[in-house]
Amino acid sequence: MDEFEALQERRGIIKILDSDEDVRTIEAAVRRIDGQLQNFQLAVMTSIDKKTYLIGKKADIRREQSTLQILYRATASDASHEAGERFPPPQCHPQTRIEILQQLSEWAATDDPSTRVLWLHGPAGAGKSAIAQTLCQDLAADDRPVASFFFKRGDPSRGESMKLFPTIAYQLAYAVAGFRADLFPRIDGSPHIFKSSLPTQLDKLILKPSHRLPSTPSLVVVIDGLDECTGEKRQQDIVLSIARGLVRNPTPLRFLIASRPEPQIAELFQGPDL
Repeated sequence: MDEFEALQERRGIIKILDSDEDVRTIEAAVRRIDGQLQNFQLAVMTSIDKKTYLIGKKADIRREQSTLQILYRATASDASHEAGERFPPPQCHPQTRIEILQQLSEWAATDDPSTRVLWLHGPAGAGKSAIAQTLCQDLAADDRPVASFFFKRGDPSRGESMKLFPTIAYQLAYAVAGFRADLFPRIDGSPHIFKSSLPTQLDKLILKPSHRLPSTPSLVVVIDGLDECTGEKRQQDIVLSIARGLVRNPTPLRFLIASRPEPQIAELFQGPDL
């Protein structure tokens, strides 16, 4: 009996297949099923690609955060013009120092490679720190990238030269995405960079990461109170590192160095390197 029913069903299928209209109906149904399968496969692959992208993006973010923390530990967090520890910072009173601030603003805006280092000097109490602070604030107000380090004699972090270039690099990394993208792989590839010499730190942490950036606007670096850095030899090393490094590296960076006219500093600005 079962065999007879199976035979009847098979003959029924054969009759359907003998009908052209039925064949077309079946073919259309098969095409719809095939299209739905392709859409399903595409949706699955898109979902996988999206998840892979997000996982990779999260990994990149974690890696950047880790590198940024390594850099931060090497900085003097209280040395910049924005540091809360320096509040309220010295700054020029409104409608004072107008001429010199205008000159500094014009210097900061130019891309003349022969004036990439500027020395602002004067005796104690002349207002150098106030001028440097006001320049930083003015540039920041105009959305101009600026990084700064204000030395303080005897301070465990602001008085040491080895904190200078990591602190500048940290600020530039936050301000300029292109700088950050070039800097982080260099830190990952040189974990001992913060123990290296000043010229090496300047080269790898600041000059090399900035050399691909556009020439305008210039990136301004303000170093105030150089004479308060511990060790006269260290003060000279900072100036010479900058002067000689800029000769080897075309970069949009411009350095303002403010200090008293101490002999060990003055002789460098009167010498062949500057």
